[in-house]
Amino acid sequence: MSLALPFLLGLFLSVVLVPVCRFVAFRLGYIVLPAGDPESAKPKAGFGGVAIFASVLIGAAVMGVFPAVPVLLACSAALLLFGAASDVFSLKPATKVVALTVIASVFLFFDFRLQWTESMTLDSVITLFWIVGVTSAFNLLDNMDGLCAGIALIAGTAFLMTVVPVEPNSLLFARTEYLALLLGALAGFLVFNVHPASVSMGEGGSLVVGLHMAALTLQFARGRGSNLLSVVAVPLLLLMIPIVDATLVAVSRFASETRARTHDHSSHRLVAIGLSERAAVNLLWLLAAVSGLIAVIAENRTTGPAGVLAAMFTIAVALFAVYLARVQVHEDVAPDQLSGAIVPLGIDLGYRRRLVEATLDSLLVTVAYYGAYRLRFEGVEAADNFVYFVRSLPIVLGVQMIALFVVGAYRGMWRYFSLSDALTFAKAVFVGVVTAQAVLLFLYDFQGYTQSVFAVYAMLLFLLLGGSRASFRVITEYLQRRRHTGRRLVVYGAADSGSMTIRHLLHDFQHGYRILGFIDDDWQKQHARVHGYPVLGGHDRLVDMIMAGEVDAVVITHTSGDVHGLERLCRRYGVALYHSRLEWLQLTGPTRVDVPSTAVAETPRAAARAEEQVIRHAFSVDVEDWYHGIPVGREMKEAAAPRLERGLHVLLDLLAERGARATFFILGPLVHKHAPVLRRIAAEGHELGCHGWSHDLVYTMTPERFADDTRQARDAIADLTGRRVTAFRAPYFSITRDSMWALDVLAELGFSYDSSIFPVRNWRYGIEDFSRDPVLVQTQSGPLWEFPISVMERYGQTIPVSGGAYFRLYPYGLTRANFKAQERLGRSVIFYLHPWELDPDHPQVSFAWKPRFTHYANLQSTRPKLVRLLREFSFGSIGDVIAARTA
Repeated sequence: MSLALPFLLGLFLSVVLVPVCRFVAFRLGYIVLPAGDPESAKPKAGFGGVAIFASVLIGAAVMGVFPAVPVLLACSAALLLFGAASDVFSLKPATKVVALTVIASVFLFFDFRLQWTESMTLDSVITLFWIVGVTSAFNLLDNMDGLCAGIALIAGTAFLMTVVPVEPNSLLFARTEYLALLLGALAGFLVFNVHPASVSMGEGGSLVVGLHMAALTLQFARGRGSNLLSVVAVPLLLLMIPIVDATLVAVSRFASETRARTHDHSSHRLVAIGLSERAAVNLLWLLAAVSGLIAVIAENRTTGPAGVLAAMFTIAVALFAVYLARVQVHEDVAPDQLSGAIVPLGIDLGYRRRLVEATLDSLLVTVAYYGAYRLRFEGVEAADNFVYFVRSLPIVLGVQMIALFVVGAYRGMWRYFSLSDALTFAKAVFVGVVTAQAVLLFLYDFQGYTQSVFAVYAMLLFLLLGGSRASFRVITEYLQRRRHTGRRLVVYGAADSGSMTIRHLLHDFQHGYRILGFIDDDWQKQHARVHGYPVLGGHDRLVDMIMAGEVDAVVITHTSGDVHGLERLCRRYGVALYHSRLEWLQLTGPTRVDVPSTAVAETPRAAARAEEQVIRHAFSVDVEDWYHGIPVGREMKEAAAPRLERGLHVLLDLLAERGARATFFILGPLVHKHAPVLRRIAAEGHELGCHGWSHDLVYTMTPERFADDTRQARDAIADLTGRRVTAFRAPYFSITRDSMWALDVLAELGFSYDSSIFPVRNWRYGIEDFSRDPVLVQTQSGPLWEFPISVMERYGQTIPVSGGAYFRLYPYGLTRANFKAQERLGRSVIFYLHPWELDPDHPQVSFAWKPRFTHYANLQSTRPKLVRLLREFSFGSIGDVIAARTA
């Protein structure tokens, strides 16, 4: 029977069942919050693992393969239930390890174990670690859309290719049908799980998939040959990417002071460098496919170059993992440095770095020399000559290591590997090869050895040594060229100075630039490429790009042309302008020489831009910490770790960069806890407002309590900053029809305006038919401006224009369209934000799903969206907008 039938059956069942499970998950509120990418703003259903297992279960019943995998199915069902409990109760990692150890013990009880050694006891221990490790690795791998299921599908397909053909109507064939059924179910699930996904595996699904990958290795490995490459290396190659990712996470968390990390996987590190989520997943899929292909080659051809190929790929992946380990993605880094800051992994090797290099080189010499023999001799001839390889390996290895040391191969730095370093390695290889041959001639008269082996060895070793040293630079440039995030930058000038600037930027992940190409006025360079980047056009093309908002930064590498005109244009459109040069200043003598370089100095622009722009929209900030607005007990709030300054400093920096003013409505208790940053708000000229003291809903208070609560907060803010506080915003916009009396209290307390009314229908706030425009309310205590939050009519419904969770959930294009629509109506948008929305890594705690979703949804998108919003629209404080209206 063809294996296509069970695959197609699993695919069909999965495509049918995944939407059903997705519907049930949404109805039951079993959802996964989006990870922060703007494209994945919608929540994902969490029953994907149920759909996968149900597809496999039903398919197994239809195909009649239950007797082939009873232990696997029973253990998978138990893990699915355990995973569901883990999703609900957030079980600790130690609890998962215990559960997986119990599952592994069940397999041992039924005599399923790896056969890697001659000792059954040692094989049993290895089996325990294998099942627990591989299952945990896939569980950890389920951190981005399509990653876990995609790699499982790739690894499973490669695994299937290593075991076919098998004898029909046998137990092994039934297990092969089951594997094909599983692959079909994974393929069907991927239809809904690729980015942006509408369903996720959930904890149970990833555990079940991981268990299948581990257990099927046991069941297919029984009775296989004793060749080491087939028995040990093939399973490791098949699952290399999950194993490497899990190892990277484990080392990262062990080396860091805080063990609980959620964004330290290889996929997250690739995104931190600048790749999009989809590109990061595709790259890991590609590595998994290459690893699986090598495993298939190694299984079907256990002699010849298969072992060398496997060793070389393993070394390459290890170097790639080391590179990713240097990418900082942890919470203890300032948010503005989170994207791609390259730092050591908490382990300073110091002088031991050379020891690591020497150890690596010893391995490379061995692989190169072995590879030379395997490429030169095959079959019986290889076996006959293997004794010469074993006898000469210590001589070649020792002589080559001495040659590397003497020639100076250990004086360079990997990050700055260049042509001169390559020549050093070529010299070291030449000296090592010639000296080794001389020693063999002296000891054995070169009997049994051939020049061709040493020629192949020399080429292989040079490629391996040079490739290992150049790996970090190659990876850096490769990833930098494929970044999907960061400030869009063009270099003005494609001559030598522009070339040097590009080389510098290719290794500058800290500032997160996305290089678009060059601008050059020389028509002969049009459409040419420099360092792989196109020359986009001349000065007119640059002007068009700036005016169209297609570029965020320009680097000038020469002084010709209308530099002052370009500077004025960049100011007007909020584009950063840099001048790249280095001055060699001769300290002793009368002369000075200027030469091109990459020292970058930014042209001041914020103050001039602020003067040129017309205030159109009001930017407001509800200054409260991450725990103030969530429905948890007072004890939990008092015990919560304060993180206000993390997001608030980022926000203030962004506003300062764009020369924008805002109104900051400050919660009273924060005045004494965070006095320095609140003083910074006042010192930078922003408007101060009051957000109350208790952060309780206004309509739950009495007028007397509300007056006391507001007065206490107002006085604390005024005492700290020495400025009068005349603006107010209620927590949760909770001035509703039932609490309109609050406007009288505010006027009596001396406030000039309020911004607490939201003209929408919401489960917690809103007066749907309130004025859309600012209105002067005549209260019993005097007039008070009411500045309602901006809304608009679409499709017969009143919807918020932007701000808070709406800003995070809306695609940026919708927010931009809403702003433009308000401008056409002659209205100023009242935009609002919270500092914790710029701190996406703040703690996640459990509470009711509706407020939890609005609090945590798409936090990662806030900063990039806000950067675009501040670039495309002009903002001032609410007081500025009122002053402009009444002028």
